[in-house]
Amino acid sequence: MSKRLFTSTLMRLLESNLNVVHETEKAITYKPEFKVQAVKSYNEGYQPMQIFLEAGFDVAIIGVTPKKGLKRWRAK
Repeated sequence: MSKRLFTSTLMRLLESNLNVVHETEKAITYKPEFKVQAVKSYNEGYQPMQIFLEAGFDVAIIGVTPKKGLKRWRAK
């Protein structure tokens, strides 16, 4: 988890993404369907940054490198 805190403006922006279930000032909960599709795309050769960008995320905002998120999701 990132040490950054999301402002209310950033939380509203995250809330508008269809791949987000919930967000707090400290964390983002992604939809399980997005996680599964992201891992499948990664296994098919897509780059982590590309997967998150195509899903509508601003990587500078979410504060976690997509590669770390995918690594955790693949382990599960």
